[in-house]
Amino acid sequence: MFAYQLISNEMFALKPSDSASSALVFMEDWQVKDLPVVQNGKLIGTVNEKVLFDNEDEKVANVLNPNPAFCFENTHFYDLLKLLFIGNISSISVLDKEQNFKGIIAAKDLAKQLFDHSTLAQDGGVIVLQMNARNYSLAEIARITEVNNAKILYLHVNPLADAENNIQVSLKYNITDLKYIIATFERFNYQVIFSSQQMDEDDASSKRYDWLIKYLNT
Repeated sequence: MFAYQLISNEMFALKPSDSASSALVFMEDWQVKDLPVVQNGKLIGTVNEKVLFDNEDEKVANVLNPNPAFCFENTHFYDLLKLLFIGNISSISVLDKEQNFKGIIAAKDLAKQLFDHSTLAQDGGVIVLQMNARNYSLAEIARITEVNNAKILYLHVNPLADAENNIQVSLKYNITDLKYIIATFERFNYQVIFSSQQMDEDDASSKRYDWLIKYLNT
């Protein structure tokens, strides 16, 4: 997915002549904290909510940042996430190769796209493993998964930055019954530090206990 496919149909750029107060109204409506300022089809800057609050009687042209963040139409989805995160911004302008302004992408819309088009939205169980980074093998984890007739829908590796160079590997599966996969991991000396299987069992036990108490009280 590329930037041109993610341009908002609802948001539009500000004009230099717009007031700071009207810009704040747009930001509240669109749930963003940054908006581009465009003149004659060219991006000339951005304005930030905090600056606008401090200058509500000013025109946008007087308080804009002349060095705005932007991306091109063919910027990939992953690079967009990086730009928004590193820049700590809530929206980003999209330009064509001639640097004409084409539209705006909001971080909140990008996050929704990420969820809607990823396997995270699918039903399934979760297992988190902890291990030393040098022992990490995606091939072995995949093999353990496959022998238990399951598929990995999503995998995330999180370095713990500790003295032992440990990592946590989060695995989202296409099945909810994880007990056989967990047993296989443990048989191969993997440390399972979390599983939704255990949560489900704990929840079921709690419900059985509540039912028993109600029965005894009748």
